[in-house]
Order: sequence, then C-alpha cells, then structure tokens
Amino acid sequence: MTPTFVAISTLHSGISDLAVSAESEGFGMVRRLVDDYIADVNRFSKRGECLCIALHGDHVIAIGGINVDPYHDSSSLGRIRHLYVSPDFRRDGVGRRLMELIEGHGRKRFETFQLFTESLAASRFYEALSYVPVHDRWKVSHTKRVGA
Repeated sequence: MTPTFVAISTLHSGISDLAVSAESEGFGMVRRLVDDYIADVNRFSKRGECLCIALHGDHVIAIGGINVDPYHDSSSLGRIRHLYVSPDFRRDGVGRRLMELIEGHGRKRFETFQLFTESLAASRFYEALSYVPVHDRWKVSHTKRVGA
C-alpha cells in the first residue's frame, strides 16, 4: 500500500499513536504539536501555514508543518515544524514526500524556510533537501531560500 500525503485542518485521531512512537525515541515534538493545537496556541492556520500528514491506510505515519517563524520578526520566513516519520517508514521517501507537500504550500507565501534540529540524522536529511546549515541565528540550524 502506498502512503497518502495530505494537508489537514483538524487533528487526525491517529496522531496520538505517532506521538507515543516519537516519545519512545525521546522526541517530544509531536506531543507538543498536539498540545499546542488543542490549547489553540498553534493551529497552522495563518496565511501560508499548513499541517500535513502521511497516512498508510488509516494510520498516521508522518507529520510536519510550516508556520510563520515565531522566533524572527519577518513574515517572509517560514519555519518547518514538528517533522516526524515513524521508524518503520524511514528511508522509504516518506519524509521527502511530506516535505515536498509542506514546501509546496510554503512557497506560495515565504521567501525562506528555516528550522532547528540538534539531530545529526535530521541534519543530514534536511541537507539532502538543499537546506544549508547555519550557525549564527538564534533557534535556526538550517535554512533554504525559495522565493515567494
């Protein structure tokens, strides 16, 4: 079965299982995403923002989104947020295809994408997608200029 990639406007019930998977690896980003969404802190609803998932049948196997960067005062900066792919679906192109969907939405609004990761594996993944490491910006580890 081929995964399906979609932008969503409400949380899918299967995201809680994905949050548990992420937490078992020591990653809290999916739980933060769910908590912030429920608390109406971040619903990925501003202009240019989106939240996307990958589904394998009814199971959420990956999630990620893009926001107006909350750490920098520029509406032209999009921040890639909370990207996580279930371990069973890594190295199969799921992360890349999810990023294509997220970036496709973001290109309509943002000139530059930014993100922060401390993970070497994640750094390598983003660099394979043409993100450039940076060392002089607060809360930014990688950036990619895309034009709006």
